[in-house]
Amino acid sequence: MTVVINTTGVPTTNTVQVTLTPERGGGSVSAVSSPLTGTTASATTSVSINVPSGPSTLFATTSYTIVAALGDELSRYANNERVEKIELAAGRKPGQSTTTLITASGTSRTTRFVEGDESVTTLGAGA
Repeated sequence: MTVVINTTGVPTTNTVQVTLTPERGGGSVSAVSSPLTGTTASATTSVSINVPSGPSTLFATTSYTIVAALGDELSRYANNERVEKIELAAGRKPGQSTTTLITASGTSRTTRFVEGDESVTTLGAGA
């Protein structure tokens, strides 16, 4: 199966890892895409992946390093520590999409976004 991924606000040349996890037992299957093409404002890529039998949940994940000025701006969301990387994870079900801010010391703060919901829920911080 080919999965087409469209992004906005993600730097080109990034790859995207797609993971399919069966709902009833069995192991997950993952594949990494070719680099995104287009612009940061609108890019696309695709990945071929073997589909496990039965219903599965799809997740797509990418991460990228940000410039210091943006890391300083985002520090207010990471206990006033400069953010160095952002990891984006998207799932098909409501509440599965997350943004993780990774700081210079390696700590992280993950926020879950629910489509159509203006609020966000912080999932936690850890080393």
